[in-house]
Amino acid sequence: MKDKPQRPSRKPIGAYLVEAGLLTEAQVGVVLADQASTAMTFGDIVVTRGWVKSKTVEYLMRKVIIPERSGMIQDPDLKASLSRQPPRGRAKRPASPRKPPIAETDGGVNWIG
Repeated sequence: MKDKPQRPSRKPIGAYLVEAGLLTEAQVGVVLADQASTAMTFGDIVVTRGWVKSKTVEYLMRKVIIPERSGMIQDPDLKASLSRQPPRGRAKRPASPRKPPIAETDGGVNWIG
């Protein structure tokens, strides 16, 4: 009896998003539970939940996942570099230079309130 040829295992999209620091393992678990009860794809669920932008999922699929799965990324150094990307934190808004006053008086007149 001949063994079937082993197909290389495919890394799930959630693993890429966790490596990029865009999702946590707990969020991946939630998405997988959602997938079990809906007909939605992993990408559709993370976008619907507001965890990742659709453009981010599309970019990741187009530039990393599909080429890697189709064998287009052959350079082992490039593959290693992609898998070692440090997690990125969410962009923080710059602090405003000064906070607007809650109530300001001008000559004894309270303009707010």
